[in-house]
Amino acid sequence: MARTLTGTYLKPDGSPERGKVLLAPAVAISSSSSTVLPTPSSVRLDSSGSFSIALEATDDASWAPDGWTWKIVEKIEGGRTFYFELPEDDGGDIDLADVTPLYTPPAVVSFAGPRGLTGTTGATGPTGPSGPTGATGATGATGATGAAGADGKTLLNGSSNPTSQGVNGDFYLNTTTMYLFGPKASGTWPAGVSLIPHPAVVTINASTSSVTLDMALARVFIINLSANVTSVTFSNWPAAGLYARCLVEVRNTGSFSFSHPSGVLWANGYAPSNTLGSGKRDRFIYDSLDGGSSKTGSLVGNDIRTP
Repeated sequence: MARTLTGTYLKPDGSPERGKVLLAPAVAISSSSSTVLPTPSSVRLDSSGSFSIALEATDDASWAPDGWTWKIVEKIEGGRTFYFELPEDDGGDIDLADVTPLYTPPAVVSFAGPRGLTGTTGATGPTGPSGPTGATGATGATGATGAAGADGKTLLNGSSNPTSQGVNGDFYLNTTTMYLFGPKASGTWPAGVSLIPHPAVVTINASTSSVTLDMALARVFIINLSANVTSVTFSNWPAAGLYARCLVEVRNTGSFSFSHPSGVLWANGYAPSNTLGSGKRDRFIYDSLDGGSSKTGSLVGNDIRTP
Protein backbone atom coordinates (compact mmCIF):
# COMPACT_ATOMS: atom_id res chain seq x y z
CA MET A 1 0.00 0.00 0.00
CA ALA A 2 1.40 3.41 -0.97
CA ARG A 3 1.05 6.66 0.96
CA THR A 4 1.90 10.18 -0.11
CA LEU A 5 4.69 11.78 1.89
CA THR A 6 4.74 15.58 1.88
CA GLY A 7 7.06 18.13 3.39
CA THR A 8 7.90 21.83 3.41
CA TYR A 9 11.29 23.45 4.14
CA LEU A 10 11.52 27.12 5.13
CA LYS A 11 14.47 29.33 5.98
CA PRO A 12 14.63 31.09 9.39
CA ASP A 13 13.13 34.21 7.77
CA GLY A 14 10.17 32.19 6.49
CA SER A 15 11.21 32.17 2.84
CA PRO A 16 11.15 28.79 1.04
CA GLU A 17 14.29 26.68 0.90
CA ARG A 18 15.72 25.63 -2.48
CA GLY A 19 17.15 22.18 -3.15
CA LYS A 20 15.94 18.61 -3.22
CA VAL A 21 15.49 15.46 -1.15
CA LEU A 22 16.69 11.94 -1.98
CA LEU A 23 14.51 9.00 -0.88
CA ALA A 24 15.29 5.29 -1.06
CA PRO A 25 14.50 2.13 0.91
CA ALA A 26 17.37 1.42 3.32
CA VAL A 27 17.62 -2.11 1.86
CA ALA A 28 16.36 -3.82 -1.29
CA ILE A 29 12.71 -4.82 -0.85
CA SER A 30 10.66 -7.35 -2.82
CA SER A 31 7.03 -8.25 -3.34
CA SER A 32 5.59 -11.14 -5.30
CA SER A 33 5.77 -9.09 -8.51
CA SER A 34 8.63 -6.59 -8.19
CA THR A 35 11.85 -5.58 -6.44
CA VAL A 36 12.83 -2.06 -5.37
CA LEU A 37 16.56 -1.46 -5.04
CA PRO A 38 17.98 1.09 -2.55
CA THR A 39 18.57 3.57 -5.38
CA PRO A 40 17.64 7.16 -4.40
CA SER A 41 14.71 8.95 -6.06
CA SER A 42 15.36 12.68 -6.36
CA VAL A 43 12.47 15.09 -5.58
CA ARG A 44 13.13 18.82 -6.13
CA LEU A 45 11.50 21.38 -3.85
CA ASP A 46 8.93 23.62 -5.57
CA SER A 47 8.75 27.41 -5.34
CA SER A 48 7.15 27.17 -1.88
CA GLY A 49 9.88 24.83 -0.58
CA SER A 50 7.56 21.82 -0.66
CA PHE A 51 7.65 18.32 -2.10
CA SER A 52 5.31 15.35 -2.47
CA ILE A 53 6.00 11.71 -3.37
CA ALA A 54 4.15 8.39 -3.14
CA LEU A 55 5.98 5.76 -1.06
CA GLU A 56 5.22 2.17 -0.05
CA ALA A 57 4.22 1.68 3.60
CA THR A 58 7.00 0.01 5.58
CA ASP A 59 4.55 -2.26 7.45
CA ASP A 60 2.81 -3.50 4.28
CA ALA A 61 2.96 -7.31 4.64
CA SER A 62 3.29 -7.75 0.87
CA TRP A 63 6.85 -6.36 1.02
CA ALA A 64 9.86 -8.17 2.48
CA PRO A 65 11.99 -8.09 4.56
CA ASP A 66 10.14 -7.22 7.73
CA GLY A 67 11.22 -4.10 9.58
CA TRP A 68 12.63 -2.15 6.64
CA THR A 69 12.69 1.67 6.64
CA TRP A 70 12.97 4.59 4.28
CA LYS A 71 16.13 6.70 4.11
CA ILE A 72 16.01 10.43 3.35
CA VAL A 73 18.89 12.77 2.48
CA GLU A 74 18.04 16.50 2.61
CA LYS A 75 20.08 18.26 -0.10
CA ILE A 76 19.66 21.75 1.40
CA GLU A 77 21.87 23.90 3.63
CA GLY A 78 22.07 22.18 7.01
CA GLY A 79 20.19 19.18 5.64
CA ARG A 80 19.95 15.91 7.57
CA THR A 81 20.21 12.23 6.71
CA PHE A 82 17.95 9.89 8.68
CA TYR A 83 15.66 6.86 8.43
CA PHE A 84 11.92 6.69 9.17
CA GLU A 85 9.04 4.24 9.24
CA LEU A 86 5.95 4.92 7.12
CA PRO A 87 2.99 2.97 8.58
CA GLU A 88 -0.12 2.18 6.53
CA ASP A 89 -2.60 3.70 9.05
CA ASP A 90 -5.55 5.05 7.06
CA GLY A 91 -3.56 5.39 3.85
CA GLY A 92 -3.89 9.19 3.79
CA ASP A 93 -1.17 11.76 3.18
CA ILE A 94 1.45 12.18 5.89
CA ASP A 95 3.78 15.11 6.48
CA LEU A 96 7.49 14.54 7.03
CA ALA A 97 7.21 16.64 10.21
CA ASP A 98 4.95 13.91 11.68
CA VAL A 99 7.39 10.99 11.22
CA THR A 100 9.95 10.03 13.83
CA PRO A 101 13.57 10.34 12.60
CA LEU A 102 15.71 7.26 13.18
CA TYR A 103 19.42 7.94 12.90
CA THR A 104 20.25 4.22 12.99
CA PRO A 105 18.12 1.90 10.81
CA PRO A 106 16.38 -0.87 12.81
CA ALA A 107 17.58 -4.43 12.32
CA VAL A 108 15.96 -6.18 9.37
CA VAL A 109 14.05 -9.19 10.58
CA SER A 110 13.88 -11.30 7.45
CA PHE A 111 14.22 -11.15 3.73
CA ALA A 112 12.57 -14.50 3.11
CA GLY A 113 9.65 -14.65 0.71
CA PRO A 114 6.57 -16.82 1.29
CA ARG A 115 7.27 -20.54 1.49
CA GLY A 116 6.16 -22.48 -1.52
CA LEU A 117 4.14 -25.70 -1.41
CA THR A 118 6.04 -28.87 -0.58
CA GLY A 119 6.20 -31.20 -3.51
CA THR A 120 5.39 -34.88 -3.25
CA THR A 121 8.22 -37.27 -2.51
CA GLY A 122 8.96 -39.64 -5.30
CA ALA A 123 9.23 -43.39 -4.75
CA THR A 124 12.68 -44.78 -3.93
CA GLY A 125 13.88 -47.28 -6.47
CA PRO A 126 15.29 -50.65 -5.41
CA THR A 127 19.03 -51.07 -4.93
CA GLY A 128 20.55 -53.37 -7.48
CA PRO A 129 22.70 -56.32 -6.44
CA SER A 130 26.49 -56.00 -6.40
CA GLY A 131 28.21 -57.87 -9.17
CA PRO A 132 30.97 -60.37 -8.46
CA THR A 133 34.61 -59.24 -8.49
CA GLY A 134 36.36 -60.36 -11.64
CA ALA A 135 39.62 -62.27 -11.64
CA THR A 136 42.92 -60.40 -12.07
CA GLY A 137 44.21 -60.74 -15.59
CA ALA A 138 47.72 -61.86 -16.43
CA THR A 139 50.46 -59.25 -16.92
CA GLY A 140 51.08 -58.58 -20.58
CA ALA A 141 54.48 -58.82 -22.24
CA THR A 142 56.72 -55.73 -22.38
CA GLY A 143 56.37 -53.93 -25.66
CA ALA A 144 59.27 -53.21 -28.00
CA THR A 145 61.25 -50.00 -27.54
CA GLY A 146 60.04 -47.27 -29.84
CA ALA A 147 62.24 -45.44 -32.34
CA ALA A 148 64.19 -42.43 -31.09
CA GLY A 149 62.42 -39.12 -31.64
CA ALA A 150 63.84 -36.33 -33.77
CA ASP A 151 66.32 -33.99 -32.09
CA GLY A 152 64.79 -30.88 -30.60
CA LYS A 153 65.66 -27.42 -31.88
CA THR A 154 67.98 -25.11 -29.96
CA LEU A 155 68.17 -21.35 -29.38
CA LEU A 156 71.88 -20.57 -29.48
CA ASN A 157 73.49 -17.26 -28.55
CA GLY A 158 76.77 -15.41 -28.75
CA SER A 159 78.27 -11.93 -28.85
CA SER A 160 78.69 -11.92 -32.64
CA ASN A 161 76.74 -13.13 -35.70
CA PRO A 162 76.53 -16.91 -36.30
CA THR A 163 78.77 -18.64 -38.83
CA SER A 164 78.80 -22.45 -38.66
CA GLN A 165 77.10 -22.98 -35.29
CA GLY A 166 74.03 -25.17 -34.86
CA VAL A 167 72.05 -27.47 -37.11
CA ASN A 168 69.12 -26.97 -39.44
CA GLY A 169 66.09 -25.70 -37.52
CA ASP A 170 68.11 -23.91 -34.82
CA PHE A 171 67.83 -20.22 -33.93
CA TYR A 172 70.63 -17.88 -32.84
CA LEU A 173 70.60 -14.62 -30.82
CA ASN A 174 73.41 -12.06 -31.14
CA THR A 175 73.45 -10.72 -27.57
CA THR A 176 75.46 -7.66 -28.61
CA THR A 177 73.17 -6.34 -31.36
CA MET A 178 70.00 -8.19 -30.20
CA TYR A 179 69.48 -9.63 -33.69
CA LEU A 180 67.69 -13.00 -33.98
CA PHE A 181 68.75 -15.39 -36.76
CA GLY A 182 66.95 -18.52 -37.94
CA PRO A 183 65.76 -21.02 -38.49
CA LYS A 184 68.96 -22.34 -40.04
CA ALA A 185 68.18 -24.13 -43.30
CA SER A 186 70.36 -26.13 -45.72
CA GLY A 187 73.32 -25.39 -43.47
CA THR A 188 72.94 -21.60 -43.91
CA TRP A 189 71.91 -18.89 -41.46
CA PRO A 190 69.44 -16.32 -42.89
CA ALA A 191 69.70 -12.58 -42.25
CA GLY A 192 68.90 -11.57 -38.68
CA VAL A 193 65.97 -9.52 -37.43
CA SER A 194 66.33 -6.81 -34.79
CA LEU A 195 64.48 -7.41 -31.53
CA ILE A 196 64.75 -3.72 -30.61
CA PRO A 197 61.84 -1.92 -32.36
CA HIS A 198 62.71 1.49 -30.90
CA PRO A 199 66.48 1.80 -30.30
CA ALA A 200 67.64 4.04 -27.51
CA VAL A 201 69.17 7.49 -27.97
CA VAL A 202 72.77 7.62 -26.69
CA THR A 203 74.46 10.89 -25.74
CA ILE A 204 78.23 11.22 -26.19
CA ASN A 205 80.11 14.11 -24.58
CA ALA A 206 83.00 14.57 -27.02
CA SER A 207 85.87 16.15 -25.10
CA THR A 208 88.58 14.53 -27.26
CA SER A 209 89.18 14.30 -30.98
CA SER A 210 87.88 10.70 -31.38
CA VAL A 211 84.30 9.37 -31.20
CA THR A 212 83.05 5.79 -31.67
CA LEU A 213 79.41 5.11 -32.56
CA ASP A 214 78.45 1.64 -31.32
CA MET A 215 75.50 0.41 -33.39
CA ALA A 216 74.89 -2.39 -30.89
CA LEU A 217 73.87 0.26 -28.34
CA ALA A 218 71.83 2.67 -30.44
CA ARG A 219 71.02 3.95 -33.91
CA VAL A 220 70.52 7.55 -32.76
CA PHE A 221 73.33 9.55 -31.19
CA ILE A 222 73.64 13.05 -29.73
CA ILE A 223 77.23 14.33 -29.75
CA ASN A 224 77.94 17.31 -27.50
CA LEU A 225 81.07 18.96 -28.94
CA SER A 226 83.51 20.40 -26.43
CA ALA A 227 86.55 19.68 -28.64
CA ASN A 228 87.30 19.44 -32.36
CA VAL A 229 86.35 15.89 -33.44
CA THR A 230 88.58 14.67 -36.26
CA SER A 231 87.94 10.90 -36.08
CA VAL A 232 84.50 9.24 -36.10
CA THR A 233 84.22 5.45 -36.44
CA PHE A 234 81.40 2.90 -36.32
CA SER A 235 81.38 -0.42 -34.48
CA ASN A 236 78.96 -3.36 -34.72
CA TRP A 237 77.31 -2.18 -37.95
CA PRO A 238 74.55 -4.74 -38.84
CA ALA A 239 75.50 -7.54 -41.22
CA ALA A 240 75.13 -7.44 -45.00
CA GLY A 241 71.63 -8.14 -46.27
CA LEU A 242 70.05 -5.68 -43.81
CA TYR A 243 69.39 -2.00 -44.37
CA ALA A 244 70.69 0.05 -41.46
CA ARG A 245 71.12 3.72 -40.78
CA CYS A 246 72.46 5.93 -38.02
CA LEU A 247 71.21 9.44 -37.16
CA VAL A 248 73.66 11.84 -35.49
CA GLU A 249 72.81 15.21 -33.98
CA VAL A 250 75.85 17.40 -33.37
CA ARG A 251 75.38 19.97 -30.62
CA ASN A 252 78.09 22.60 -30.42
CA THR A 253 79.12 24.08 -27.09
CA GLY A 254 81.52 26.52 -28.78
CA SER A 255 83.18 26.90 -32.19
CA PHE A 256 84.20 23.24 -32.51
CA SER A 257 84.36 21.33 -35.78
CA PHE A 258 83.06 17.83 -36.54
CA SER A 259 84.59 15.53 -39.19
CA HIS A 260 82.40 12.87 -40.79
CA PRO A 261 83.44 9.19 -40.79
CA SER A 262 85.92 8.42 -43.54
CA GLY A 263 84.73 6.76 -46.76
CA VAL A 264 81.15 8.14 -46.58
CA LEU A 265 79.63 8.99 -49.97
CA TRP A 266 77.77 12.32 -50.34
CA ALA A 267 75.51 13.82 -53.00
CA ASN A 268 77.60 15.65 -55.59
CA GLY A 269 80.67 14.62 -53.59
CA TYR A 270 80.06 17.45 -51.11
CA ALA A 271 80.32 16.67 -47.36
CA PRO A 272 78.46 19.39 -45.37
CA SER A 273 80.18 20.91 -42.34
CA ASN A 274 78.63 21.43 -38.95
CA THR A 275 77.63 24.91 -37.77
CA LEU A 276 80.12 26.69 -35.51
CA GLY A 277 78.94 28.55 -32.43
CA SER A 278 77.64 27.69 -28.98
CA GLY A 279 74.14 26.21 -29.05
CA LYS A 280 74.23 25.35 -32.78
CA ARG A 281 72.68 22.03 -33.85
CA ASP A 282 73.13 19.97 -37.03
CA ARG A 283 71.73 16.56 -38.03
CA PHE A 284 73.26 13.99 -40.36
CA ILE A 285 72.20 10.48 -41.46
CA TYR A 286 74.58 7.67 -42.44
CA ASP A 287 73.10 4.54 -44.03
CA SER A 288 74.23 1.38 -45.82
CA LEU A 289 72.73 -1.38 -47.94
CA ASP A 290 75.68 -3.79 -47.68
CA GLY A 291 76.50 -4.20 -44.01
CA GLY A 292 78.50 -0.97 -43.77
CA SER A 293 81.01 -1.73 -46.54
CA SER A 294 79.87 1.47 -48.22
CA LYS A 295 77.94 4.20 -46.45
CA THR A 296 76.00 7.15 -47.80
CA GLY A 297 75.65 10.39 -45.90
CA SER A 298 72.84 12.93 -46.07
CA LEU A 299 72.17 16.25 -44.38
CA VAL A 300 68.97 16.53 -42.38
CA GLY A 301 69.62 20.16 -41.57
CA ASN A 302 72.23 22.75 -40.59
CA ASP A 303 71.71 25.21 -37.73
CA ILE A 304 68.42 23.60 -36.65
CA ARG A 305 66.40 26.13 -34.63
CA THR A 306 62.98 27.72 -34.29
CA PRO A 307 61.97 30.16 -37.05
